[in-house]
Amino acid sequence: MIVSARLFSVVLKDKGMNGKANMLALTSAALVLAVCGVADATTVSWDGVTWDSAFGSIAVVPGPGADMLVVTTQAYSSDGWCFGAAHYNTPDAFRASNTPWVQFTYYDSSASTLRSGAEVWMEREDGAVPTPVVGAAWTQWGTSGDDPQYGVYWWNEHTDTDGSATNLGLRTPGFHTLKMGMRATGQVDYWLDGSLLFTTTSITPDYFGDIYLAADSDLAHPGQTVVFTDYRSGTDYAGPPVPEPITMFSALLAIGSLGAYIRKRAKTSAAG
Repeated sequence: MIVSARLFSVVLKDKGMNGKANMLALTSAALVLAVCGVADATTVSWDGVTWDSAFGSIAVVPGPGADMLVVTTQAYSSDGWCFGAAHYNTPDAFRASNTPWVQFTYYDSSASTLRSGAEVWMEREDGAVPTPVVGAAWTQWGTSGDDPQYGVYWWNEHTDTDGSATNLGLRTPGFHTLKMGMRATGQVDYWLDGSLLFTTTSITPDYFGDIYLAADSDLAHPGQTVVFTDYRSGTDYAGPPVPEPITMFSALLAIGSLGAYIRKRAKTSAAG
């Protein structure tokens, strides 16, 4: 796999690279990618995590200030799609938390052509089809192939029940940050660029197990690449922020003032 210099150039330009020094860095990086290519790897170290290639291919390339993870799709014949994924097993301390969260930023260069999507998958490793044990489940959050909208999907392998939420936000070109967090109550929240788009208690895992940063595309467009620029995780997810008491008081005061104004206008109109 060779990461194209054109894609890399677009990513850097979108991140605001400018000036002589930045253009030199851009040109040097593009030449390295175009002439030498970036070798595929079975495992890579990126953002403090050792990732392995679950399917397709993965590589780490230099970026403006930090390395970037590139995931490339390949044909997955069983269902007519192409997939690629970087995977790692979360540590025991993370799995023991009842408030875990994961977050990634990626560059959506395919929003205009709609050939590939990017997702984060979370899998609870309690078993595998065809003989899973109680509790085996997974959920995914992001974009899929040529779908122009963001969506959520989950599946309980033991009961073979699933669910989804689609049309959660229109894809646009550029950098986007997706986050998935579990509240202490077991409710799972899905965020896009700082906005809570969906929440559910329907999925069954009580911890976040394996994590996958994935790319997919249809069979007509294999070899699509998705560039991930940041990955973070933690064990202190608290859910959406609760409004400060002063904020709530101000809101109530504003509502009361509006009501008084409407009543005054109504009396004035009646008198006239």
